[in-house]
Amino acid sequence: MRAVFYYLDNMLSVMLLFFVLFGIYRRLWLRKHSRPVRFFREALLGVFAAFLIALAGQTILPSHGWAREPVWTGVSERIANGLSINLIPFHTIGAYLSRGNFFLSLINLGGNVVVFLPIGLMPPLLWKKWQRIWKAAGAGFLTSLSIETIQLFIGRSVDIDDVLLNTLGALLGYLLYRVLLRLFPAIKKLSI
Repeated sequence: MRAVFYYLDNMLSVMLLFFVLFGIYRRLWLRKHSRPVRFFREALLGVFAAFLIALAGQTILPSHGWAREPVWTGVSERIANGLSINLIPFHTIGAYLSRGNFFLSLINLGGNVVVFLPIGLMPPLLWKKWQRIWKAAGAGFLTSLSIETIQLFIGRSVDIDDVLLNTLGALLGYLLYRVLLRLFPAIKKLSI
């Protein structure tokens, strides 16, 4: 549980700082371009942008500083030895579920799903061209695949199951968007 609070604390502090800076920038940009301020939409846009920055900070920054050896040397050694690399679908998921520790499985597997909910939820709320389920799935898949690819080069673990769980999270985020749209049809006016 301590690890969950650690990540939340790191993400929330980065998000808060970025949100404030983004809000100032957007206000100046809207004023310069003579655009009306739609407060709720701008707040959602700021939260989403801050989330993306925090997600990048938690997933693609090296966990132990930049490698001292050439990047390709470390990658080829890791691939040859299979170090912290899982390319077998459902291998990690199965391992967590077979351990019998429900809480640990929930944190690791559920966390990979939940962290990508905004990838499927926010774009359709903000932009009309993102209001298709295949776009949410594609955004989740490509974002996660990009993160895992970058992690290969910076010494972090790489796992195809993360891509699967993250894509599921984006799809669930899109389904949440559809539920919200039914409950609150006025949110359709947020998107441009």
